[in-house]
Amino acid sequence: MSRTFSLTVPATADARNEDAVVVGDGVAVVVDGAGIPAELRAGCQHSVEWFARCVAQTFHALLVARTHTMVDALAETIARVRDSHEGACDVAAGSPSATVAAWRTTGGRLEYLVLCDASLILVDRHDRSAEFTDRRLQRVLETAAAELSGDAARVAQRQAVEANRNRPDGFWCVHHDPVAAQHAVHGEVAIEDYSGVVACSDGGARAYELLGTHTLDQCAHQSLGGALQSVADSIRSAETREAARLDARGLKVHDDLTIAALPLSV
Repeated sequence: MSRTFSLTVPATADARNEDAVVVGDGVAVVVDGAGIPAELRAGCQHSVEWFARCVAQTFHALLVARTHTMVDALAETIARVRDSHEGACDVAAGSPSATVAAWRTTGGRLEYLVLCDASLILVDRHDRSAEFTDRRLQRVLETAAAELSGDAARVAQRQAVEANRNRPDGFWCVHHDPVAAQHAVHGEVAIEDYSGVVACSDGGARAYELLGTHTLDQCAHQSLGGALQSVADSIRSAETREAARLDARGLKVHDDLTIAALPLSV
């Protein structure tokens, strides 16, 4: 198997990185911690950074063991991380949450899983790229911010996230309920049919989803070629150019950015 490329960088040089990535043993896990204000996670003494790192490390270890399906491993991850701080924190009163994208190779098969708005890209042997993600959070945010801008949009979106997290008519993410894992996008393919796989946080997916610095194919192929820093630099430059537009839409100008990429050989 080829080398896995990975990169994670904070939104700005002086900010904490609330993304996390762990790769190795045929497994990659990308976690994007939800950067919400402290008052919305007041029941927990832990940071979003801590939560994202714990989820990434625990999920990776369970996937490497290859004793669980990916969905069951994610459910077990959510339960273990919850149990690790539930005694000291009132997680139901407000605690960190996250999104995740991951893959696992075993023999000639590649399994993948995405929960919420992280993304996974598969590139087939004909160089065609397909993205796997979940748009339900995006729909919640867009509905909440309709006809609003700037700070008003941000407030409305945060309230909507709190009201709709892990609900059948809302969206699903990593929080404290293991049932959320059952709502992940997941599947399995033959490695011989694919030339590469890429996982990224929504900060990385900005390249082709929000900023237009790359098409989906371009982002996937550049990442699989190991040029992750080039992708990241293009995103940062575009964020700066588009700062006014992003702010007006209630979006962060800069976001934590994580990409992991594995060229597949047969």
